[in-house]
Amino acid sequence: MKEKIFKCGLIGAVVLFAWGWFSWMVLPWHNKQFKAFTNESSVKDAIINNAGDSGIYTIPSMDKCGKEKGPFIFASIKRDYTCSMGGSLISIFIMKLVAACVVTWLLLQTKLDKKKSVIFITVIGFLIPFTALLPNVIWMGFPHMYAVTNILDSMIGWFFAGLAITKFARK
Repeated sequence: MKEKIFKCGLIGAVVLFAWGWFSWMVLPWHNKQFKAFTNESSVKDAIINNAGDSGIYTIPSMDKCGKEKGPFIFASIKRDYTCSMGGSLISIFIMKLVAACVVTWLLLQTKLDKKKSVIFITVIGFLIPFTALLPNVIWMGFPHMYAVTNILDSMIGWFFAGLAITKFARK
């Protein structure tokens, strides 16, 4: 059973990874979610001068939440950032492998037929970002379309992974 979980997990991870590449590199829907500052260097200078360490910053700060009006800003600051696609891609693949192995294990606990197995995995692909992203929409002001795009992206990826995982898990 361990071999089947790993084999199906590896196949699912490859499918999820390929879908992720296609979704981010070919389709325009993710890039449309990101906006650029009018004067990026000014904002960058302000951040460098006011954010001492890497981390999550908000304006107003969390201790002033509800006491101030004005824009709400949620920023993830990584002061020593360099774009390392290689390391990030390896980390993403490992994350997808772990997730696909867990989903395969869950699937193998059921007696679902192939069609229902794909639906089961697709629903998991909906629940993961739904529960992870919607709190950010509610509390941090993330745009609704950012959440919708990422939920759909996950569902589609898990649908394709579900087809592949089910094919090999139900043999």
